[in-house]
Amino acid sequence: TESPKLRIGAQELGIQFKPIVPRSRSGTLILMRDLAQVHAEQHKTQLATIGQMSASLAHEIRNPLSAISQAAQLMQESDDTIPQHQRLTEIIGRNSQRLDQVIDNILTLARRRDPHQQDLDLGPFVERIALQIEMNAADPDLIVETICNEPVTARVDPNHLEEVLHILADNAMKHGRATEGKTRLVFSVEPARNN
Repeated sequence: TESPKLRIGAQELGIQFKPIVPRSRSGTLILMRDLAQVHAEQHKTQLATIGQMSASLAHEIRNPLSAISQAAQLMQESDDTIPQHQRLTEIIGRNSQRLDQVIDNILTLARRRDPHQQDLDLGPFVERIALQIEMNAADPDLIVETICNEPVTARVDPNHLEEVLHILADNAMKHGRATEGKTRLVFSVEPARNN
C-alpha cells in the first residue's frame, strides 16, 4: 500500500510507521521524509542510469562508424570512383565526422563535464554550419541561407549549438520538404528584443 502523506504548508512529507521491536506492540517509530528530496534523488539516479546507457551506446556506435568512415576514405582514394560517387563518399565522410562529434558530446554529458562556453559571433558561425548542411545534404536541390543583418554575440558552447542547428535542419528537411522545385532552408540570426 502507498505510504500516507502529510502536507505542512508547501512541504509534502512521506510517512512510514515501523515497530521499534519486530513483531511487538511496545512502540512504533515514525519516519518522515521530504518527498521533494525523495523525488530529486530518484531523478538524479535516473539521470545517472541514462548517462551510463548513453555512454555504452555511444561506444557501440563508434566502432561501426569508424569502419564506415574508413570505407568511404578508401572509395575516395580509388581510381575507379566516378565523380558522382566521389561526391557521395565525401558526404559519407563529413557526416561520419559529425556523428563522431555527436558521440563525443554524449560521452561528455555522461561524464558530467561542464560545457565549454565562449563568446561567439553567431552570424559567421551559423553561416558556416549552413554551408556544411547544404554540402552534406543528400538532396542536391537544397538551398540553405543565413540572414544576419547585424552582429550578434552570445555565450554558448559551439559544439552544442552546432548539434542543435543540425537537428533543426534535419527536422525542417524531413517535415518541410518542397513538393515541387527546390527546398529552401533559412537560418535567421537576430538579437533578442526587449518588449
